[in-house]
Amino acid sequence: MNEKNILLTGVTGLVGRHILYELLLENIKGISINKIFVTIRATEQSPYDRLQELFDLGSCPTSLTKFPFEYFLNFIDIINTDLLSDNLEALLKDRLPHDLTVIHSAASTNLASNDAAKADVFDNNMIATFHLLKAVASKTKKVCYLSSSFAIGQKEGVITDDYLTSTNGSSRNHYEQYKLQTEKSVVEFCKSHNMQWQILRPSIVCGRLLEKPYYYMSKFDVFYGFAKCAAFLQNKTNKQSPLRVTCNMVSSLNIVPADYVAKVICKSIHCDIKQLNIVHKNNVNSRLLVSEIFKSVGLAHFKIVSETPSDLTKAERFYYATAGSIFTEYLCSPEQSFDVRELKKIAHDVELPEIQNALPKLLEYAAKCEFDSKNSATQALSIDNENNNSDWKVLIKDIKVNPSEKCPTY
Repeated sequence: MNEKNILLTGVTGLVGRHILYELLLENIKGISINKIFVTIRATEQSPYDRLQELFDLGSCPTSLTKFPFEYFLNFIDIINTDLLSDNLEALLKDRLPHDLTVIHSAASTNLASNDAAKADVFDNNMIATFHLLKAVASKTKKVCYLSSSFAIGQKEGVITDDYLTSTNGSSRNHYEQYKLQTEKSVVEFCKSHNMQWQILRPSIVCGRLLEKPYYYMSKFDVFYGFAKCAAFLQNKTNKQSPLRVTCNMVSSLNIVPADYVAKVICKSIHCDIKQLNIVHKNNVNSRLLVSEIFKSVGLAHFKIVSETPSDLTKAERFYYATAGSIFTEYLCSPEQSFDVRELKKIAHDVELPEIQNALPKLLEYAAKCEFDSKNSATQALSIDNENNNSDWKVLIKDIKVNPSEKCPTY
């Protein structure tokens, strides 16, 4: 049985909390014994209260709800700190054991291209990462850095797991730029400090789809943010003046459920794999995604066009100054797909729903929440109760793999 001391950052975020859930499930099932150290900064709530919220009904997966919160505290040690804190190294030195596996999930997903966004992702994605690594270097055995599959930039064709030596595309924003830079610097730092390293790259993360309560989101950003903008414009278009959205014929976006991402990450930390894109084998066509988003918020009057119009309406000027300023480059990206051979080896026993089939329900849930995380748990519970007698079903594509090709362990 594996025994690990794990430092997990970003635990209050969507991916981070699902990693925590998965690590706790490993303990319960006897797959591994994980002592989990989590960094949580105090806000208007204490770190303890923020952690406890993760186990509220509607937020927590059903498999963990039979256990009281106090039970999980047997495995979790809360460290009250900010990763940019001046006393981070001194604090962690006294609290952390040796032979540590660091899962660094904390990050900003600010996709804007302005100076404020640049400062945000530079500080919270790059500087905070190295502040953390320097603080834990003497006690760390392995670093698992969560990057993004979009760190490759705008690139055509089949995307492999190797971003470190391959030719990358052009970055669409500061987020992609700094994610890739940080990846390379993390590897250099780990090599120079004799630490194992691993770069894991989820694509766009959507709500939970593998276990009830389905669809839960802790923050409505990325394509949910696009939908929030569409909801605002819902009554500001008409048949004579539809919202014209620029999107080419071949672009697509890769979307994966949060609980699938967490399962793959927790499997990967037991493997000697260096780089892995945690993606869906099937992308969602961008035109279909835009259409489903508009349908979910009742925006009936829209038109998908190949080039941005020059005679923008008032509603269109708002769109292209907000969501369009971020997403137009993604909606006009070249055709691409991901090589998922290594992913299939690691996640050979995890069923992955077709996102295209799940989109209407994911978006319906977000709309019912009014794209406000304060409503997330309540709506997830409501949907769970509605589906109590008939499980939500999506088309499952079989993932086939040669059993002899499972990932090696160390």
